Amino acid sequence: MQPMPRATAGNGRAVKCGALQWPHADGALSTVVSGLKNLDAIVPIAQQLAVRHVSYGVKEEYYQPVGEALLWTLEKGLGPDFTPPVKQAWTQAYTTLSGVMIAAAYPQKTA
Repeated sequence: MQPMPRATAGNGRAVKCGALQWPHADGALSTVVSGLKNLDAIVPIAQQLAVRHVSYGVKEEYYQPVGEALLWTLEKGLGPDFTPPVKQAWTQAYTTLSGVMIAAAYPQKTA
């Protein structure tokens, strides 16, 4: 994985994008995982989150390495339980969710 640039949180504090090491990562990931069974509920939350992240300096091109970091983290954490079907499911879920987020945060690029 390539190192990610740092974005600035609303309070001026630097957060490391793409390393899944920001303070609310566990909560955000739990929300997403819980919401995967009900995308209609999670999509508006993801859209709001994406728009807010633009003000922190998050750029569209950060989404791909964040997805790679997520898959890497899951692979290391789950070990042999990170089977090809599990990887495929997570890849599909992240691709769908990041697509929604990118469209919300950068509408001029997706229109």
